[in-house]
Amino acid sequence: NMTDALKEGMKLSAMAADGKFYPATVVTISEAKKRAKKPVKVHFTGYEDSEDLWLGLDDLKFKGKAKAKAKAEPKAKASKSKGDGGANALAMMKSYKGCVLAEYVWLDLKQTPRSKTMTMTTRPTKVEDLRIWNYDGSSTEQADGHNSEVLLYP
Repeated sequence: NMTDALKEGMKLSAMAADGKFYPATVVTISEAKKRAKKPVKVHFTGYEDSEDLWLGLDDLKFKGKAKAKAKAEPKAKASKSKGDGGANALAMMKSYKGCVLAEYVWLDLKQTPRSKTMTMTTRPTKVEDLRIWNYDGSSTEQADGHNSEVLLYP
């Protein structure tokens, strides 16, 4: 069983909602049948607990994974491309001058405004520069507790 190579508290790279891999820590590993496809709960470094995701093994990169998939993840470098550099780039910055805040706003089940704010390394110039984000929909009565990840599209 591949999950045997994982331990709670283990550092790894995990795929976020935007399809990119980011530094994360294993929170828990489930043996439950309903979690068979996504048995590993991870916490993304530098993000709130509400960002935690249940992921499958294909969404994880860690030492000890099958040799064919064990290629080392390149070290994070501050992005010099047009788009946002993400959490890794923010962590490496000595100054946040030039960074901007992107606020995602939506209505919950009772039509109460909700929002989340993300720090970005560069100012977005088009909608495509903003990433798909997620939140725990069970806290806003918009999803069941067992399947509560809700995606926010810009």
